[in-house]
Amino acid sequence: SISILSAAALLGALVPHVSADASLSDISNSNAKDAINELVSKGIIHGTGDGKFNPASGIQRQDFAIIMARALQLDLSHPPVTPTFKDIPKENYAYAAVEAAFKAGLFKGMGNGIFGAGQNLTREQMAVIFVNALGVNPAGKGSNLTFSDAASISAWARDAVAAAVELGLIHGYPDGTFNPGNQATRQDAALVTVQFLNDKAKADEGSTQPPKVPPATPTSRTT
Repeated sequence: SISILSAAALLGALVPHVSADASLSDISNSNAKDAINELVSKGIIHGTGDGKFNPASGIQRQDFAIIMARALQLDLSHPPVTPTFKDIPKENYAYAAVEAAFKAGLFKGMGNGIFGAGQNLTREQMAVIFVNALGVNPAGKGSNLTFSDAASISAWARDAVAAAVELGLIHGYPDGTFNPGNQATRQDAALVTVQFLNDKAKADEGSTQPPKVPPATPTSRTT
């Protein structure tokens, strides 16, 4: 069964509605158009500031932390005095979101006190983060992977990738590969975020006692 992280209700009435179609000129042909519209309307994701969304562009790790913090309405009001990661100092625009996402167990960093600021999120990293956010225990699921390049999926990500595929959060390519090290695009992130929010809402409806979330500590695992 799926256990769910304790988190606030999803963004709703307090966020003004914005029409993605009216403000973003480059999403009409994106397969993520509806997902982008939904997330923009909820204030979870924004364009790139030039009237575009750049759906095929990569998304950096700290920016994805901001998206997850908004989607889960994580508390950003009391970030720690001392930064957890060397490359996300207090003056970084994503500091509060990264710290909140770390505290919630979504990210663990790259090891050696590094978050990976400025690095593009990869597909396997994205899968791990969403599985962490759902509170799913993916142990042992890696043996179910059937992608032709399954052996190239990092050991720390294999079980989570399999769980994410099983849940319908993320999919492989038509040629039977997963390409774990490929960058996750902005439209990929939008699609998976909407699916995640739908799954979480359904699971929350059936959950009366959210589990306690153990404190996260930086490790050498990359998420």
